Amino acid sequence: MRPVETVSGLLQRTGGEAILDDDAIVAACGEITTASPELVRQKAMAKQFLVDRYAGKLEGAENVHRVISSIEDALSFLRSNRDPVDQLIGYLQKHFNPLKEPKDREISLSLQGRHVKPRHVLSHDHQTQFTFVYQSLLLWREVMDEFFHLWLGAEEDLLNPRNGYALTNTGQGMQRCQQAPTTGQNMRRILNSVQGKTGSSWVGLQVVHLGDREVPNALVFIDKYTQVPRIIGPIVRCIKAIEGELSHNPSIRKYIDDTFKSPDYLIKLILADLFRGGFDGGGDLGGSCIDGRLTSLWNWSSYIEKKPWYGVFLLSGFYGFDGKF
Repeated sequence: MRPVETVSGLLQRTGGEAILDDDAIVAACGEITTASPELVRQKAMAKQFLVDRYAGKLEGAENVHRVISSIEDALSFLRSNRDPVDQLIGYLQKHFNPLKEPKDREISLSLQGRHVKPRHVLSHDHQTQFTFVYQSLLLWREVMDEFFHLWLGAEEDLLNPRNGYALTNTGQGMQRCQQAPTTGQNMRRILNSVQGKTGSSWVGLQVVHLGDREVPNALVFIDKYTQVPRIIGPIVRCIKAIEGELSHNPSIRKYIDDTFKSPDYLIKLILADLFRGGFDGGGDLGGSCIDGRLTSLWNWSSYIEKKPWYGVFLLSGFYGFDGKF
């Protein structure tokens, strides 16, 4: 076993930190999300420029390519995993006013007096639920932003020879129960940072399960949070499709208007259902604890085929929360 080699570790070992300050690094590592031969050409030129300038310093052209590819991977990860959470936060703030509950109960975030499946464990009013959802999404957004740091900490916890474990039947099968001090410290730091940014008191419990029957080890913890973009990504893509191509298709637009009043109302219906059912404390004894929020989202996603607007998801290209496979 040996530690994961990072970009910073490689650059510090070779004395090649100057590559990160070079203006060409931006063009060499930037993602190309649209078909543009000119951008492809500029990117290739920037990469070759960096190879020519830093190959000697970084002990060969291969190391320059490794540095560039690693940064590209990180940027791609952030775009596909962090950005959907940012976009969902934007939809929450755009379509819902925390201080004014809609008269239409279908698009209210209040959990009070509702009897639906999955069962609502929490009983927040509209304003409290808005804050609870916002704080949960902000936490997940920061977890995605810090994911590489969390992953390194998880490997440190898992592979530390002084950190023993025991095979235990946790109720979810035999699991490797092992303390995760580094991961726990990193997560508490993220939680404290988020709490400082929200500008309001924290809604719900602050318990982070790690090394117990709920989350037996650091790997399970990391795997749980990889589910966030898998669920939120397709939801955001569906909302964008309703705003764009689905509304511009005459036949589909007529279906949306006849069935759901308008595209805007349909978007609010989907989001309100998500922000209620996906953040209701269902499926977890703690209800509002840090990990229970994610469990609620899982539960909500498992009922999506029963939603009246499920057909709209299919029209947007939805295959499932695990992709085409």
